[in-house]
Amino acid sequence: MAKDSVGFIIDAPNCLIKSSKGDLIIDKASSGEVSFSGDNISITGGQGFLSLAEIPKSTKIDVKITNAEFSMNQLALTSGSSVKIGVQEFTKFGDIFVVDATNKITIPDIAVAGSVRLNDFTETSGVVATKQFKVTIAADSTELEFFTDVTVGTELKPSYKVATPATTVAVAVKTTDVPGSAEVVLTWPIYESDTVESAIWGSGQLTLYKAKINQSSKIGGSYKTASQYDLAFSTLDPKRPDKLAWNFIILPLV
Repeated sequence: MAKDSVGFIIDAPNCLIKSSKGDLIIDKASSGEVSFSGDNISITGGQGFLSLAEIPKSTKIDVKITNAEFSMNQLALTSGSSVKIGVQEFTKFGDIFVVDATNKITIPDIAVAGSVRLNDFTETSGVVATKQFKVTIAADSTELEFFTDVTVGTELKPSYKVATPATTVAVAVKTTDVPGSAEVVLTWPIYESDTVESAIWGSGQLTLYKAKINQSSKIGGSYKTASQYDLAFSTLDPKRPDKLAWNFIILPLV
């Protein structure tokens, strides 16, 4: 038997995901976990209480990476979609606008026609009546005109859409989109085990030759707390001529 290579792994891995839609590199992971598991079939018989044999039924490696950095390419990978660049419609809401002496409010954006919404009011293209507003789109702003029953100083919170620049990045997911599979490469630094625990003596690398990209991504967090972005994989049979499913190597540092 060859001499064992031992050490400590105390960092989250860097990750390279190689898929048919392109490669994704995660080098700012806040955590990473690899779980090895398997199932057996029990063979029972006779009058005893114990199984006669355990025959392997399946084996699996599950990987979960939490990325500290938000990535549109990661979002596309986990949704089975792709990143698009072009004009989009962005919805704005939450700002308060105050009705002036002419029964109007002015929004400092060019709203998309027909996109303005306001609770208890409907849009009209004619003369405004009670509970209605009329939209006038100018070169750099949008004006909403109300009936005289909306008095000066009334605060309103409309929502509306604006057209984005042609360089806007987006991920649009269809109902038919599902994530595929990829080759996954994980790399960790290996620290000394005996005398100098702080020294890195090598790099450990796990390669999964085929893994299913699971739909288990997450976006979100708590107030003033950094969000975390999860990515999960499960091994598949890569159907390689050499029968390899995965490989782990350690590269010593010279």
